[in-house]
Amino acid sequence: MFWNLDITIFAFLLLTPILLDIRTHSSHASVKEVLFSRVAFFSAFLIVFCAATYIALAFIPAQLPLARNLLFLIHYLLWGLLPPIWLRYMLSSPTFRRRPPRGKTLILLYAPYVIYALVLGGLFVREWLLGAMSGLSFGDGAMFWAMVGLFAAQIAMFFALFVRLPRQADRNYVLTLLCFPAISLVFLTLQRVQPRHPMLGGMAALFVIVGYLLLQHRKIFVDPLTALANRQALRQTLEKHIASNRRGHIIVLSLSGFKFFNQLFGQHNGDRMLKAIALFLGEVADKQHVYRYGDDKFATVLPESTGAQVRALTECISARFRTAWLVDGTSYIQSACVATVGYPLRENTDMDIFSAMDFALYDAKRRSITQVYDDGSLLMSVRRRHEVFQALKRAMAKNSFEVYYQPIYCLKHDRFENAEALLRLRDPILGPVSPAEFIPIAEENGLIVDMTLCFTRKICDFLNSIHLPEYFEGISINLSAVQLMQEGMADDILSIINDTNMPPGRLKFEVTETVLAESFEKMRAGMYRMAESGISFSLDDYGTGYSNLAYLLSLPFSIVKIDRSIVASAVSDSTLVDCVITMVHKLGKEAIAEGVETREVSDILRNLSCDHIQGYYYSHPLSQEAFHALIRGNNTFLLDS
Repeated sequence: MFWNLDITIFAFLLLTPILLDIRTHSSHASVKEVLFSRVAFFSAFLIVFCAATYIALAFIPAQLPLARNLLFLIHYLLWGLLPPIWLRYMLSSPTFRRRPPRGKTLILLYAPYVIYALVLGGLFVREWLLGAMSGLSFGDGAMFWAMVGLFAAQIAMFFALFVRLPRQADRNYVLTLLCFPAISLVFLTLQRVQPRHPMLGGMAALFVIVGYLLLQHRKIFVDPLTALANRQALRQTLEKHIASNRRGHIIVLSLSGFKFFNQLFGQHNGDRMLKAIALFLGEVADKQHVYRYGDDKFATVLPESTGAQVRALTECISARFRTAWLVDGTSYIQSACVATVGYPLRENTDMDIFSAMDFALYDAKRRSITQVYDDGSLLMSVRRRHEVFQALKRAMAKNSFEVYYQPIYCLKHDRFENAEALLRLRDPILGPVSPAEFIPIAEENGLIVDMTLCFTRKICDFLNSIHLPEYFEGISINLSAVQLMQEGMADDILSIINDTNMPPGRLKFEVTETVLAESFEKMRAGMYRMAESGISFSLDDYGTGYSNLAYLLSLPFSIVKIDRSIVASAVSDSTLVDCVITMVHKLGKEAIAEGVETREVSDILRNLSCDHIQGYYYSHPLSQEAFHALIRGNNTFLLDS
């Protein structure tokens, strides 16, 4: 008897490029991919073995029924392994279980196959003992129906697992998995109808093809750690919603200080934290609409949602991050920044929405609140930031930043002996741009480093170009957190001072408390190196941060600038200001009061023996020309009568 092997040969040819691709990428395959490769190669082996069996049976004479039936037995035993092996592979997916199947699950998984093997063995022994080995067939007979029973049992087990899936399971993934029982039913039916055309090879090939496509889809669109959809999937979803003009909201979440958590508890516990957060988000929202689109960023898309629904879910997520997470037996409050973006935006694309999401997180983090944004105003803010960024690049290219100087008044000598340099941006397109707007943008985009160096050089060149009285002490320059975090900060600044032949004592650098709290150790060595060359330092905005005396004692500060909020309180009660000034003097340092705008506050500070005063009452920031004129004049401040 001869069989038509066209389907079997075609099935193997279909598998060949897939097997080659698996082999090519085997060196860096994941655990899931390794498991799939084993299942795929086993399926390919079955196809080859099946073809070899058919060919061998064609040449074994009917006078050798024992040999023929033994081949049938081996054939059916091997093909019977196909359903449990593929079902085990499916169970290894996080969609079904958090861990690979083991113990009782494996026993239940292979129990139908054990029964199937015993039935086949019984059939073989019965015919052998009875001497009735007339030859079994593929498309009918007891062995074939035993295989049908095995497949039916495995399909029933699959559907039992299917109906018990959790609510947050990926429905698209599960629906794709339903292809496997459907393929089994179709090919077993065809095998029964066409017994001379072996169909099992085609069934195995389709199993591998569906599994391969599903695996590639997950590699492209699914985050391997959390099993959530990734950034590419989110982008594709937004493109579809934009094309169909669907409305909705996106709740975006960014973990705060997650890098510190990884350093403290280890990368493996960081992964556990991310998985726990992903599980929580999948429970409170539809998992199909939850995405991990960055290392520590998650998004939940709510199509066709109302404001009340969005606010309720946003509050639910925010509330969860105010309570502790249990990771490896340790409770840890992992804070997060949560914000909401509505779509569609005006003239929107998926990239516009991503930009809006990033800005929403930035603004919510800056203001320490959760916000629901108006669609139009949010996009305008995003574009405004982009325009300011372009203005900064234009100013850097043309070196067109302006420097203003706010004089600092010495109460002891009644004259201006210092000044603070302030950077100003006047763009030909946008016009004047506030430092409060362009400085944060410059810090985020890395421009602040070069801007600060350019700023310092401009000041040195200006001071070298004018005649300064001997009593004038110098100019103060603010250093940003980004600049101070640079390892070569001290070298860059000292190089500018040497290039311009500027006496180091003419420059003072102001550092805020919040900057010190972020990177104390990194700054300490650089500050002392600069101080040894003659540069002095001021602690800026004292009283708004940690008010940590350790900074004053362990870093080379010679001046403390008292924040305007403390200075303003002196009108109603001067006790706090008096205590700060007294403490500064006892530490051997000078005090500068910021934000002085009235004569009343000035008189109070004078009576409290404050050393210097800075504020609009004495002088607004001045252009280079106006500041030069002030220094060349009598340099005194005439009090109003």
